[in-house]
Amino acid sequence: MPFASKLSRFAVSSSKVASLLDWNKAKASIMALSINTTTVGISLSRHPCHEDDYYPSESGLSSRIRTDDYTDEELVNTLSTIVEEHKVCAFLVHWPVSING
Repeated sequence: MPFASKLSRFAVSSSKVASLLDWNKAKASIMALSINTTTVGISLSRHPCHEDDYYPSESGLSSRIRTDDYTDEELVNTLSTIVEEHKVCAFLVHWPVSING
């Protein structure tokens, strides 16, 4: 069986994921992480119904952390603090295995 077919067995619609997370009820966030050798990109998104409760209406929280500026423990602590402060209920992680993505 081709890899794409195997992978598609695990694909679900965004509405299914949202209903499983129940992030609207929890007023929680979803954190997207883009991890590479020199930086960790972070984006937080809240349910659109609660956007005004947390962030300016035009965007969520987004930042990039240079990994050279942190020890592993400091980086974990920084991410943990963000998770706690923003009630993160799920993660979307981009962690390429090779340079080509």
